Amino acid sequence: MRRSELTRAYLEENYIRLGKNRNQISRETGITPQRIGTLLQQYGIRRYSVKRHGLSAHPLNVMWCGMKERCMNPNTDNYSWYGGRGITICKEWMEFLPFYQWAIHNGWERGLTIDRIDVNQPYSPDNCRFIPLKKQFRNRRTNKPLTVNGETHLQCEWEEMLGLRKKVIAKWRHEHGEEYAIQRLKKEIEKKYAD
Repeated sequence: MRRSELTRAYLEENYIRLGKNRNQISRETGITPQRIGTLLQQYGIRRYSVKRHGLSAHPLNVMWCGMKERCMNPNTDNYSWYGGRGITICKEWMEFLPFYQWAIHNGWERGLTIDRIDVNQPYSPDNCRFIPLKKQFRNRRTNKPLTVNGETHLQCEWEEMLGLRKKVIAKWRHEHGEEYAIQRLKKEIEKKYAD
């Protein structure tokens, strides 16, 4: 087949409707993939049309891309905590603009992060909200509460209340166990109220 015989109709049929790539068409026609690419450009044939929204630098686009990476890209560092354990994104939010519109109408402001209300459910309008980063850190599954004298708080909350160094309770738990951490907290509470 000659280049002149590769009509627009032929390329639309094979490239769009049948989903063949340039290499497959090249093997069938004997015309190089580069020439086929040139013809596709000349005819204005595109398999995928890219919708431009003009918001690629917006913080919500960055948030949306991060959400998709966590749930859909197995090569991402934190995939195992999201997509790897079945966390998905609702069909509606697979496109950026519906996510953007939902966010604008549901309390998003700069500095807030997206949070899933139920950590075992997907990213969707009925399961998401916006919260400050500090609160987001407290929602992690690794941030475990401790009960001391009948009062339950997260490790970071105990540290704030008692004026302790950050992560010192995690260190106590890791090195000596939970019971040791509780006993140390009891001593810190006594010391604070003794002053």
